[in-house]
Amino acid sequence: WNIVVDSAKMSGMIVFLIGVSNIMGWVMAFTQIPQTISALLLGLTNNPVIILLIMNVILLIAGTFMDVTPAILIFTPLFLPIVQTFGMKVLLCASKEMDEDLAYEIARALDLNGPVYADGHRFMAAIKEKEFLCNELPIPLHDGARRYYQEAGFMKE
Repeated sequence: WNIVVDSAKMSGMIVFLIGVSNIMGWVMAFTQIPQTISALLLGLTNNPVIILLIMNVILLIAGTFMDVTPAILIFTPLFLPIVQTFGMKVLLCASKEMDEDLAYEIARALDLNGPVYADGHRFMAAIKEKEFLCNELPIPLHDGARRYYQEAGFMKE
């Protein structure tokens, strides 16, 4: 019984955080906070390395005061438009030691459920584009993900 109660508490906290982040995302969009921060950072320099260093310093400072989940929910909508200015993509990275079947299933889930993820949070909107999933990536695909994308016909190779 204690496990059920603990699971319910943890699930409730996660749902609350996601709900509050969606409200905060709307408020930030309404007040144009991401555009203001983007203009501020891009006004300092147009060098992507310097901007990434500044963002890392901000995340390091914020990380000393807050947990990782709220930090991701707060800073992703702020920093994502900035890094997209430089042509960077949202990537899900995995260790090459990850089981190939697990990587295959994750790639399959991202493909089949992409519209659900994209509708759930606006920074995942690019996932609706099939070529986004497996082409023009800055790092190599996991063998399991590559197998799924080849079977699904997404790979250009």
